[in-house]
Parts: sequence; C-alpha cells; structure tokens
Amino acid sequence: ISHGITAGYDNPHSLVSAVSTTYSKAYGVGFSMNNVQRKADRFTVNLSSPLATTSGSMTLDLPSDVDINGNLVRTQRQISLASPAREYRTEIAYFTPLSKTTALSINITHRQNANHMARETEQIAMMNYHISFD
Repeated sequence: ISHGITAGYDNPHSLVSAVSTTYSKAYGVGFSMNNVQRKADRFTVNLSSPLATTSGSMTLDLPSDVDINGNLVRTQRQISLASPAREYRTEIAYFTPLSKTTALSINITHRQNANHMARETEQIAMMNYHISFD
C-alpha cells in the first residue's frame, strides 16, 4: 500500500495560479507458487491498483475577454485532479525451465478502468522463449 501527499502552492502570476494539496494511493498483493507442475517452475497472480490521485484541485487563471478599454479580463476556473475512476489490474504469469539453457514464460494481464478511465478495458497476453548462451 502506498499513500502520497503532495503539498499545494499558490502562484498568482501564472496560468496555473494554485494547486491544492493532493493525495494519492496505490496498492497491490501478489501470490507466488514454485514447483507447481515441474521442478523450478513458478506460477504468480498479482492483484493491484496503480497510483492514482484521490483528491486535489488546480485553479487556472485564464484570459477570457477584453474590456472596452482594451484590458485583459481573466476568469478563474477550478479543475479536479482526482482520477475519474480507479484502475484495477489482474496479472497471471507462469514460468518454466525447459532445459538447462531454455525457458518459457506466459503472462496475461487484464486492466479494468485502464489509465483510470471509467469502462476502459485492456487485455494483454505475452509469451517469451528464453535462451541462455554460455
């Protein structure tokens, strides 16, 4: 579990005129088993949620108009920095040696609310063949 706090700041002479204190969280848990089907193989399951901002805001000082005397009129707009959705990630991996110099690994990953965007999903499958040269 990771919990972060980033201090806010004020800068009245900038486009970003203020940022509030922001809070972020991440967590994960993993399970691993050895010698499942063969000697020295490894089966792993990881469940995690990557780092995401849970609260905080930014104030923008935007030029919005020009008055009758030609002076720039500015408008402040506050934007939330909190992630719109929490990403959840499930990863399953299997590694097995095939000989003294070769091995095979298979990884499957599912991401729900990928990149912290609601209803975005992503699936990844990967297979690696490892060869060691002596």
